[in-house]
Parts: sequence; structure tokens; C-alpha cells
Amino acid sequence: MVTTALTVLTMLMVAQDDNPWRKVATADTGAIWSVRANDLANEGEMNPVFWATADYSADRTVRVRSSKRRFAIDCAAATYQVLANIDYDPQGNVVDSTNEAANRYRHRPIAPETIGEELAKAACPTGKYGG
Repeated sequence: MVTTALTVLTMLMVAQDDNPWRKVATADTGAIWSVRANDLANEGEMNPVFWATADYSADRTVRVRSSKRRFAIDCAAATYQVLANIDYDPQGNVVDSTNEAANRYRHRPIAPETIGEELAKAACPTGKYGG
């Protein structure tokens, strides 16, 4: 019985470690934001580029169910740039997609006490975020 319990516990721990996404924040609207952990493997990177995902299942203020965004953060300047954005409907179909080639995005300041700040804190080296 103890062996079975330990096996189940070990399987659960492995399953959690296999999840490529790490939850970062939950918005007031209920949207859950996560970052792809492998993108943040270089902990000393002052200009990290990473994918983030938003799960809008609990957020009825938006028409899409989820989105993925590729961010570039300047940790020292506390700015961000969206390099790509992909929005999905509840069935997982792409409803909108843009990328840096569209030249629509530029570096913008990261506002305090926002999801953007939480993403930057997760991506920037500990104690190095300039916001």
C-alpha cells in the first residue's frame, strides 16, 4: 500500500515537471497567464525573449478562449515588446495572428502592478527587473 502511494506520488510529481508552462499570474478578470519554462532557462538574460499563454476560460470579457504571445523584455529599462500574438477560439482554431513582420509593435513601458510586470519579474534575473 505504501509502495503504491509512493508510486502515485512520484508519477504526479513527474507529470507536474513535464508541464512546459509555469503559471505566473491570474488577472482580475480570471485570465491565467503562464510562461514557457524552457524559454527562461538562461537565468542571467537581461533581455529575455519568451512565449507566454493566457487562458481566458474564466474571463468572459474577451471573445477568444486563449492566446499565445512572444515577448521581448528589456529588464533594465522595464520595457516590453510583443513579437507575435496568436488568438484561439474555444475549439482551438486560430482567429487572429500577427507577428513582428507586421511592424505594429514597439518597446513600451511596463506598467506597475500589471500582468506585464508579473511576466517581467518571472523572466528577468532575480533582483534585476528595473520596474
